[in-house]
Amino acid sequence: DIIDSILEISDEQAVKEASVYESNDEILASNNRTPTLREGLESNKRYTTDPRLAKTAIKNAGYICELSSSIPGSHHTFKSMNGTNYLEAHHLVPMKAQKDFIYLGVNLDRLENIVALCPTCHKAVHYGNLSEKVKYLKPLYDLRIAKLKSVGIDIDFDVLINDYYK
Repeated sequence: DIIDSILEISDEQAVKEASVYESNDEILASNNRTPTLREGLESNKRYTTDPRLAKTAIKNAGYICELSSSIPGSHHTFKSMNGTNYLEAHHLVPMKAQKDFIYLGVNLDRLENIVALCPTCHKAVHYGNLSEKVKYLKPLYDLRIAKLKSVGIDIDFDVLINDYYK
């Protein structure tokens, strides 16, 4: 858990410093790259992520939490240094699931699987009890499942919750 927290802070810093992708060709190339384990972390099985994809997902969401219409009133954020609402990127199907999709040739670090969340919603997804996680994840799943399936990420909601969020 400590290593995950440290890496999450590192990832957030990398997203802050990243630029957004400007072309669909760049996004497609990043989406379709071969998943690789982070160097030095083979024992943790953490896969690399592209901070530019995360930054692009946040921009594509219009700097508005993607749960703002599903869960009104829970979107406590602030203006970042660049003047936009501060949001965090979250992989709906977590990167720790990559090991279960690698044999399909599917990269989970792709735009279709990255959602933009305010800090409150993001922390609820990670640290809430199971009923809280379901409350936040089910609307995101319902919004994204068609896009996920279109790129080979076919996962049942109960499997998502029980295998990766418990």
